[in-house]
Amino acid sequence: MKIAIVIGSRADAPGQIAIANALAERGAEVGIVPVSDLDISMFGDIPMFGSDFPEGLNAVVVLGDREEVALATVAYRGQNIKIAHIHAGEITGQEPDDTYRDVISRMATWLFVPHNPEWTTFQPYRTYNHVFNCGSPFITSVHNTELTEIIWPSGGPHIFVAFNPLPEKPEENAEIMKHLCIALKDQQSVHVIAPNTDRGNEDMRQAFGVYGVHENVSHADYLSFIATADVVVGNTSAGLIEGSYFGTPYVCVGSRQKYRVAGENVIKCEPSEMAEKIEEALAMGRKPNNAYGTKDSARLIAETLIDEVEKA
Repeated sequence: MKIAIVIGSRADAPGQIAIANALAERGAEVGIVPVSDLDISMFGDIPMFGSDFPEGLNAVVVLGDREEVALATVAYRGQNIKIAHIHAGEITGQEPDDTYRDVISRMATWLFVPHNPEWTTFQPYRTYNHVFNCGSPFITSVHNTELTEIIWPSGGPHIFVAFNPLPEKPEENAEIMKHLCIALKDQQSVHVIAPNTDRGNEDMRQAFGVYGVHENVSHADYLSFIATADVVVGNTSAGLIEGSYFGTPYVCVGSRQKYRVAGENVIKCEPSEMAEKIEEALAMGRKPNNAYGTKDSARLIAETLIDEVEKA
C-alpha cells in the first residue's frame, strides 16, 4: 500500500508527519510530497516522493485549509487518486480558509474530523458515508515532542503572544494591535512569535517590534512557549488544539477562530475585552482537556485509512 502525505507549510507539517509515522509503523509505504519551499530536514527519516504522482499510489493525505493544499488536492483529484482530508468539517470564521477547506472536503474520499460537535454544525457533508472522528494528529505530535527550555523575563505572569493577520479584515488587525498594546502595557514577562505570511503581516510585525519578535521558531520551541506560559494570547489555532493538551489558558481574540470548537482552557473575546480577559484567564489556571483528541489520534487515523484503502 502506497500513500502520499502532502505538506503545504510548517503549519500542517507536525500533524502530517505524525500521520506518516503512524502509517509507516503499520506497514504502509509512505512518502512526503512538499508543495511549497520547505526545509526537508523537518521530515526526519520519512522518504520524499517529490511532486510527481508515484506509480501505484493508493491514496493521498491532505490537511487543513491552505491555498497550496487546495491546489494540490485539485491536481490529485484530476488524476483520479483517492484523497483523505484531515481536519475536515471545521468552520473557523476566517476567509479564505473556510472556502479552501470546503473545496478540499468536496474532493475528498475520506473525511477525518477532529471532534464530533463541530461536524454536527457543518451541514454540506452530513450525507457522506466516509466520515471519521479520530481526533487531531497535532495532539499526537505534541505528545511525541521533547520540549525545550524557555527563559522568561522576570516580573509578572508569563504571557505568550501569537497573532496572525486576517487578510480580509485589515480594520480588525488594527483593532487587535491597538488593544494588545493596552493589555501588555505594564507586563514585563512577554514572548511574541512572528506572524505568518498572510497579507497584513508587516503592520502586525511592526506593532510587535517593541517586545522583540521570535522568528523561525522550531516546533519544539513553539510548543514549549505554550506549555510554560501562564496565558497564551492570540488568534492562532495552536492555542485551541495544542493548548488543549497542556491546558494553558488561552485568550482567543477576534474572528479568526470564532467558530472553532474550544476546550475549557479557552476564553474567546473581542479585541476591546483583551486586557480584562487576560486577567480572567490568569485566575482560572490550567485546564487540560480532550477537545481535539488524545495522543492516539494519529494511530486511529492511520488504522482507519488503511482499512478504508483495503476496502476500496
